[in-house]
Amino acid sequence: MSTGNPEASAAVGVYRSLVPAGLRRRIARRVPPRLRMVLKHVLRRLHVFSLAPRLFRGVRARRRWPHLFGEGERLAALAGHGDRIALVRPTVSPLGLREANLELVVTALEEAGIDYFAIRGASDFRSCLAVSEADRDRVGRALERCAGHSPVYLRACRGETPQGRAALAGSRPGRQLARHAAVLRVGMVWSDPTGTLVLGLEHSCDIEFWRPEDGRLVAPRPNRVTEDVSPHEARVTVPVSRLTGFAALHTRRTRSVRTLQACADPLPEDVRFPVDVVYTWVDGNDPAWQQRRSVYGGGYHTESANAARYISRDELRYS
Repeated sequence: MSTGNPEASAAVGVYRSLVPAGLRRRIARRVPPRLRMVLKHVLRRLHVFSLAPRLFRGVRARRRWPHLFGEGERLAALAGHGDRIALVRPTVSPLGLREANLELVVTALEEAGIDYFAIRGASDFRSCLAVSEADRDRVGRALERCAGHSPVYLRACRGETPQGRAALAGSRPGRQLARHAAVLRVGMVWSDPTGTLVLGLEHSCDIEFWRPEDGRLVAPRPNRVTEDVSPHEARVTVPVSRLTGFAALHTRRTRSVRTLQACADPLPEDVRFPVDVVYTWVDGNDPAWQQRRSVYGGGYHTESANAARYISRDELRYS
């Protein structure tokens, strides 16, 4: 009796994508056809069993966030993505999720009356907000309120490196993270309707807890501007596009956030104007350039390092 098409098993698909075709053929020649069929049926059944926890998480999500199952809203329990619950969006983009997570956290802090200032962190793909260590408990309660509206995930970081697993805000592991993490990565998970594109905490809003020390607030990790500030440092309100190159400058208005003047000022690497063309060119006959190039040897490959690639034919003049 057939139990369905074993070739449709997700496990079989992963095997085919990871193992080269030549190696698969050699394995097939050594394994009897009947044994191969049995193994495929077993893998398919394991895949069916793995759906049970996913369906269970879906039921729990429907009970916890019933308002997200109305018209225009939908949640998805993701398989193979750390048991996460995702908000389904017709259009999913890193910029859209980054802005949504920033909006989520800033709104929560401002509604709770918690002082914060935006920091220029190491990554443009995530937002970064600093709060005083003294406000940690209030931040935890604000994030729990956020979790009452939609699935919000937390993860501890050491520097820029995530530590451990992500946990839902408001859960027991989530409360532990909120109590102890020096840097708390906060964000939603977005999925497209097919579940093919899933974006998560790589586009989070990080909350840094700055500790009081000798009358200053000291950062828990390096950033691009300052390691400590006065608790009474004046705040300025600027569009978030002043703090990152990864922002919607021309398509729509960007959110404004509170920050320090030093973070709002341009940095040497900032480009505050539209870039139409980037033209890479070098004069291969320049002796000084030839001397600098010789330090690095012949390059990765003779074809990519041969002199013909650096000959000047007055390209700038004729283009």
